[in-house]
Amino acid sequence: MRFVLTVFGVGLLMAATIGMLGMYRGIVYEALIVIDGIGADLWVVEGGKSGPFAESSAVPANLDRRVAGVAGVAATRRFIQYNQQFDVDGAPLRMSVTGVDYPSDSGSWIPLTAGRHVQSNRYEAIADKTLGLAVGDEIRLGRDSYTIVGVSTGQVDMGGDGLLFVTIPDAQVINQLLPSEAILLNRAAKGKTRMGLGDDSGSVAAVIVETLPGADKE
Repeated sequence: MRFVLTVFGVGLLMAATIGMLGMYRGIVYEALIVIDGIGADLWVVEGGKSGPFAESSAVPANLDRRVAGVAGVAATRRFIQYNQQFDVDGAPLRMSVTGVDYPSDSGSWIPLTAGRHVQSNRYEAIADKTLGLAVGDEIRLGRDSYTIVGVSTGQVDMGGDGLLFVTIPDAQVINQLLPSEAILLNRAAKGKTRMGLGDDSGSVAAVIVETLPGADKE
């Protein structure tokens, strides 16, 4: 009887260990999905920050043009990603909005199960299948509607929320959207006439750098 109980206890211990290892490998895999797939040799982030994934990062949206002039750089792309909850068809839906720098990046590295990659600078989106959206669906995020043109698979953030890929201008607009009351207060306080509207003069999380063969990354 003792032998049976011992074997049972060891079996439970082994099952728990295997389960913990599986969970750890899953967390690591999900954390590296975008990093491994996007094809970056270097990431340019805000100084002193470990962004754009482990920590928040904000750099000027036109920094990619300056980085492109550095010797050894083959190409640059802007990147932005943030997690937010939206109201979709009357139900809360949490997703990780990820910006692709179209036309430099159409999201061709994103594995699709249906539809196509981005072909327009505005109002098109690729949704991971975990979000429950299909090709042709329209979702309203903020003041604009976005058409789902593609459905991806296995594209989630480290928290398990599905990724929604939109262009950089769309990601900026969605992220900077403010309620009407906040816009009026900001205008009164700062005397500005345009608040809560994303454009190329805003910021992004990072700049993706692809280097030339043999270039010294240091």
